Amino acid sequence: MTSRWRLICALAALTLPLAVNACNSSTVQKAPADAGTSRSFDASYDQVKQAAVDALVALQVPPSQTEEQPDAFTILVSRAPHGFSWGEVGRITVEKTATPPILVRVVYEKRMPLQFGGSESGFARNLFAKMDKQLGTKTAN
Repeated sequence: MTSRWRLICALAALTLPLAVNACNSSTVQKAPADAGTSRSFDASYDQVKQAAVDALVALQVPPSQTEEQPDAFTILVSRAPHGFSWGEVGRITVEKTATPPILVRVVYEKRMPLQFGGSESGFARNLFAKMDKQLGTKTAN
């Protein structure tokens, strides 16, 4: 019985820091405006904004919240646990300018630091590729 108790205590000691360090949507919401992975698109603001939403739907990561601000369109996403992942949360910001290029910033974090999937670079790369397909453009930067 003592070895079982030690195992339970060891597992609790390992998982407690993970639970304390878990990421939630407020973490990405509070990230600095210039944080994350960015990419410019040579299309109008409205086209880029729509391409971002369509790309998320194509990636099966539907927006959980959107907000139109005077200087940007912000999309929040929350992905449920899947595969070897406890899920991820993210913020996509489409910066508003009168003429192209339009800058898109992605902040995307794992809910648990030690999970395998859910990297920001991988998510941003997939999102930007889907946006390129929607806009009929090729990767510029």
